[in-house]
Amino acid sequence: RALDGVIACPVPVVAMVAGLAVGGGCELAAACDVRIVSDDSRFGVPIGKLGVTLGHTEARALARLIGPGRLKELVFSGRLLDAAEASAAGLVERVVPRADLHGETAKLLESILAAAPTTVRSVKAVTEMVARELTPRDVEYLTGLTLTQYAGPELAEGVAAFLERRPPQFPARDESAD
Repeated sequence: RALDGVIACPVPVVAMVAGLAVGGGCELAAACDVRIVSDDSRFGVPIGKLGVTLGHTEARALARLIGPGRLKELVFSGRLLDAAEASAAGLVERVVPRADLHGETAKLLESILAAAPTTVRSVKAVTEMVARELTPRDVEYLTGLTLTQYAGPELAEGVAAFLERRPPQFPARDESAD
């Protein structure tokens, strides 16, 4: 349920990993929206050494990033990926020197906070939907979302800022809407 909560969270969840992310730590990082890691990080799910299985949510989170074949190989072999290999496999988005990890993560968070809140929420929702078959409720949600965004103040501010060659100043995010 914890991983489902991370995946379903309407706001971005960023994993910052320094060192080992093995087993549940790797699965939790995979459930997040973005992963930024130190160059000395290592990732894996060596559950074959314990004689247990991978849960559905955990498998889905990992497979959507690295694919089912690579996931099977990773679990079957029990090996750990270093940060560079994890990045090449699609498991992590950014690898930075350990000394820069906090600063680079803060920069990423600042850029997310500067983006239009409805865009951030909708992109998170839409990217989750592409991993599965759309339901009629999904289609209804996406249609309403598109209509709301094109008629909303964020688009007007984004266009005005672009034309005036300035950064957009989006209104504060209304957390009660989440």
